[in-house]
Amino acid sequence: MTKFCFAVFTYCIALSCWATADYQSHESIYQKAEAVIVSGLALGIDYELEMIPLDQQLQFPRCPKPLNAFLVNKPIKPGRLSVGIQCEGEHRWSVFLSAVLKIFANVLVLTQPVSRGTTLTEELVTVERREVSRFRENYFTDFTPLRDKQTNKTLIAGTMLTLNMLSPAIIIKKGDRVMIKSANPNFAITMTGEALSDAHKGQLLRVKNLSSGRIISATAAESGVVLVN
Repeated sequence: MTKFCFAVFTYCIALSCWATADYQSHESIYQKAEAVIVSGLALGIDYELEMIPLDQQLQFPRCPKPLNAFLVNKPIKPGRLSVGIQCEGEHRWSVFLSAVLKIFANVLVLTQPVSRGTTLTEELVTVERREVSRFRENYFTDFTPLRDKQTNKTLIAGTMLTLNMLSPAIIIKKGDRVMIKSANPNFAITMTGEALSDAHKGQLLRVKNLSSGRIISATAAESGVVLVN
């Protein structure tokens, strides 16, 4: 009798081990889900992906074929994603997983506080890796597009610069004395005028010709210089 009980106990242990070994590992499911998400990302993109763990009590028969995976969210966007995993084997099963995708980039941030109307210089910014998931590429990765730009609000040190924080820098202010020149290089015209409004580079403004007293329309070319046609 004792011998029989031992045999049954041994059989049960073996059956339990076989059953445990015959389950699909959660890790293999996570790997398949991550692979399908990553395959939809742009090459070279800087990202972090967090898989939300499955309930440890969930068990799936080991799939004799490669698992199928598909994205519920298309196109892929940062934030919470859902991925479906399917087994097409003899014992068919499927499960949905959640993941959180974060996108990062090396962006320009302020090295010090600035007040509204500050014209940006390279000394005022530095490059840092930041999460940009919610900014839709309205950030800056190099200084070139920031030239001739000024802040339109007061900003603290460490602020990541975005498009809505900036406006074209004012290069001519109302009341400034300006040189009026011809936009046509074949005509050498130089007169002195007074700006009647603020203007950024390329903007039209009204200028009073101090010689004739006439008010003309000119284009702001650089600090202290306007062009007329």
